[in-house]
Amino acid sequence: MTKKTFTLSIETPEGTLLDKAEVISVQFKAEDGGIQVLANHTSIMTSIKYTNFEVTIDKDTSENYLCRNGIFTFNQGENSGKLIAEYCHPKLLVSSENMHSYLQFIDEQLANKQSLSQIQLVYLENEKFAVEKILAD
Repeated sequence: MTKKTFTLSIETPEGTLLDKAEVISVQFKAEDGGIQVLANHTSIMTSIKYTNFEVTIDKDTSENYLCRNGIFTFNQGENSGKLIAEYCHPKLLVSSENMHSYLQFIDEQLANKQSLSQIQLVYLENEKFAVEKILAD
């Protein structure tokens, strides 16, 4: 009988969010378009910029994460998926209010461009774009 679940891991620089959890599916937007992965999916590797990453654990339970700047891989031989992302947090922990506050902070920092290095400037501009994208979705 074919297994109906696969193992999923989600890792960020802050730590591991999921470690080989048994799940039914994941659904997200990759740079090339929407993807849904089920058990025994063909092996893939794709990149993500900004996405809602939906994990279906069982028929009654799913979890949603806001993720950006990552790579998702699925290994058919191991029946396992892995997301490595720069940022990924449970959607329940990310409020619109917090995102608006963060956007205001970024705008304040960008108003002082002359005091920022080129690296800081590029980072803040990318953060602003990501936050605006998340708020628009």
